[in-house]
Amino acid sequence: MAKKVAVLAVNPVNGCGLFQYLEAFFENGISYKVFAVSNTKEICTNSGITLIVDDVIANLKGHEDEFDAMVFSCGDAIPQFAQHAGEPYNQDLMAVIAAFGQKGKIMIGHCAGAMLFDMAGAIDGKIVAVHPLAKPA
Repeated sequence: MAKKVAVLAVNPVNGCGLFQYLEAFFENGISYKVFAVSNTKEICTNSGITLIVDDVIANLKGHEDEFDAMVFSCGDAIPQFAQHAGEPYNQDLMAVIAAFGQKGKIMIGHCAGAMLFDMAGAIDGKIVAVHPLAKPA
């Protein structure tokens, strides 16, 4: 059975991290769909490169069963989330992360991804890794 991954990309996203995930999926024949954590499919990398991704996070909500795993591609996720926590796209992000966690699906993230997984209540009983600078949080 072919595997399929939902890739969540914040705005701005860490382009290096995102492209490493996508390259690994491509090289290993793993299908994926990139969802912008935004109101629009147009996002930027931390270095200012504009990207048009496959879809927006709102359209993943409720469709988590169509994917075997979720990858959270960080960037400026924590400061952006703190600044825009009440936005519908960030509420959808938390719901999607929680749903993947409740379903016991594979969840991968880099940098501060584990902090958002924790905020969504998706890490109870799980071991996570976090960037050393985020450890105190």
